[in-house]
Amino acid sequence: MMKTKLFVFFFLIISSFTQAQNEHWWWYEIHQHDGVTPWQRYLVMSPAFFGPNAFPIPEIQNGKLSEQLSFETALELHLNTHEQTENIYTKLSIPLIKNKVALFLNLVPMEHYSYDTLIRDQRFSRNYEGKGFASGDLYIGTQIQLIENHAKWPDLLLGINLRTASGNDFESARFADSPGYFFDLSAGKSILFNEEGFIKSIRWYAVLGFYVWQTNFSDHMQDDALLYGAGLQFNTKHSSWANELGGFYGYLGNGDRPTVFRSRFKTRLTEKLQISSQFEHGLVDYNFRSFRISLIYIFKS
Repeated sequence: MMKTKLFVFFFLIISSFTQAQNEHWWWYEIHQHDGVTPWQRYLVMSPAFFGPNAFPIPEIQNGKLSEQLSFETALELHLNTHEQTENIYTKLSIPLIKNKVALFLNLVPMEHYSYDTLIRDQRFSRNYEGKGFASGDLYIGTQIQLIENHAKWPDLLLGINLRTASGNDFESARFADSPGYFFDLSAGKSILFNEEGFIKSIRWYAVLGFYVWQTNFSDHMQDDALLYGAGLQFNTKHSSWANELGGFYGYLGNGDRPTVFRSRFKTRLTEKLQISSQFEHGLVDYNFRSFRISLIYIFKS
């Protein structure tokens, strides 16, 4: 009786494995699988080989802490020759200590994607049709104002950020299913103009940091990257226009060195409501042209 049970048990395991292989026969054939290495090891854990929301370049901070409780919701579109992604983006900003410490939560709760066979095979994706829905990672960040409104020194802002492994659809190379974290120190200084002029001030800012995420390589369990960025922001009475260049430079050199240009315009509609539009162009290891339109609600007491 015991031998019969063991036979049935191993038969079911072998049948399940064979069924999984049969379902993805095309993947094993295209990538000439060696029959031993788990398929997860084939995926390259870097921005160049995943969807646009898996390894986004972090927001370039301007050295100034946000002092308002606010919620941002946005629609985003990411395009290249072989792929299209539409998604919802959300961000919650929570002041903890006035003018000193704030908490930030951001998430892509849902994205819809489609890509052709070229992208599918380059990324070792096991999604034969190359389309579907996915949900993203939750980012939790804390920002601490170190220096503010000093006569000579620029404003200094320290950021401590965690990327959870809450995203799904790793099999389709959409989200990496791995935790990560990054630290950044940003500096910025505003140059004030005549109050009667159209442009009230210009602010320059720059950021340096350290970005780390877990990989699927046995010999390199994590990838370490230098985080960098700089920008210039023009401010009027009710609006601002910022242009930035930033990215990170990974240790492994496997598509982990993305650089992007961003241009963002934001204006105030009412005391509690703002609207923002952003264009982002990937220059290196991030082959997307991205558009974002946001509504930002300010909670005022």
